[in-house]
Amino acid sequence: NINKKKIRVPVEEILYIESKKDYIDIVTADRVYTTKYQLGEIAQELSNDAFIRIHRSYIAARHKITAYSATQAELGVVLLPIGRAYRDSVLQILGK
Repeated sequence: NINKKKIRVPVEEILYIESKKDYIDIVTADRVYTTKYQLGEIAQELSNDAFIRIHRSYIAARHKITAYSATQAELGVVLLPIGRAYRDSVLQILGK
């Protein structure tokens, strides 16, 4: 729901989703969609195989992660933090 319009964002185009209090930014290669939604709500709707919660404020598309360390995930030129609370599970999932 963006400016009272419903916009379909193909799941395969999503790079990551960032929480900003009561809103989320859905980021694709071409555009950022901002909508009133909670990150936890959208996390439940997304496939666990395709997306991974890497931080309290970020969900990343697993197949878009090009490199990672214990503290950061790279999605091309974008660097996202990996939260301490999520580190072990993220490294375990990405290490498979």
